[in-house]
Amino acid sequence: MTYSIQYPRNVFIRGIFRSAVRGLSPLLSQTKITGLKKFPKHGPLIVVGNHTGAMEVVLMGTYSPRALEFMGAVEMPWNGWMGRMIDAYGLIPVHRGSTSNTSMKMGIDVLKQGGMLGVFPEGGFWEPGKQKAQTGVAWLSHLSQAPILPIGFGDTRGKMAEIFQWKRPLFEMNVGDVLPPVKLEKSSNKKEALQQAADAIMDAVWTLVPEDERKRKESQPENEIFTLDIALFDKNGQPVEIPAALKLSDGSWISRFAHRPNLIDSIRDYIFLPVQVLKELDRKPAAEEIYQAAHSMLEYVERDNPQYFNFRYGYKDGEAFQESFSQLRELMRWAMELQLQVEAEARYEYTDPGTGERRVLHIPQELEQW
Repeated sequence: MTYSIQYPRNVFIRGIFRSAVRGLSPLLSQTKITGLKKFPKHGPLIVVGNHTGAMEVVLMGTYSPRALEFMGAVEMPWNGWMGRMIDAYGLIPVHRGSTSNTSMKMGIDVLKQGGMLGVFPEGGFWEPGKQKAQTGVAWLSHLSQAPILPIGFGDTRGKMAEIFQWKRPLFEMNVGDVLPPVKLEKSSNKKEALQQAADAIMDAVWTLVPEDERKRKESQPENEIFTLDIALFDKNGQPVEIPAALKLSDGSWISRFAHRPNLIDSIRDYIFLPVQVLKELDRKPAAEEIYQAAHSMLEYVERDNPQYFNFRYGYKDGEAFQESFSQLRELMRWAMELQLQVEAEARYEYTDPGTGERRVLHIPQELEQW
């Protein structure tokens, strides 16, 4: 039988990676792993985990007893030495936010050959707190009737940098019990049934996440309010009124984007867009900088990845995000033509779920408690 992808593949280079990481891991980090014996010795298997950074992929691929084929996003490619390593290892390419029969077929073909498939159902790590599971993992299991193995990881954010600083960070990986293949009732709403199955899979993963980390992630910021204030001034410092036709109808979407520094950094580092300025509004950047941020983001979405916002925030909110960027671009274009100075503030208010206190952020920062 001919398959769209052969399993296993890249055996030599992947063997080198696994041996290198296993050999260096005790020197460079502290690694705590439980439940490895729960991996089935034979047969197709979908291995799933929570996603907080890049190191979950390394841990899963290194310590799985059999060759693991990963499905990974390609619309935000890795650069530098990490990109070269990932290219050498090889991933099944997934375009987040779009339905790719090719990606699904490759994943199913791996499972048909009795292989193991690595999937992170949350699809990314741009929002604080526990994220909604994507339905692809449930669909893969249903079509292939492959069982699922949940794995819970401790937070790995920033720990790759700590390795290079010789801080020997702690990595935790807890393997759970095998879940049966997803089965859909003929009478059920397929979309809802797939979402319920995906949620159940992620619930099984989250029971395996270290308790302190789980409590932080499951504790969501409450009563969130995002606002964006923009004021324009002429060369003499006198305020200039913004025409009604150019006022942002809802600047909260830009503010919400600005207060996700982790997402902004990944856009800067992996698709090389100059969006960093949106989390640096406190330094009073020129209108041209803000225009370039909005324009480059819109150009990327319109040309290369139309579902970028929709995937992350749903179709309704995704369209609102895109419209806000379009309005911001037009406002900054007008400010540039008149050589106006810009003063903008992205404000974020929320209730801390741990203390009940109301907090206000004027400068975007990562919320470490989530």
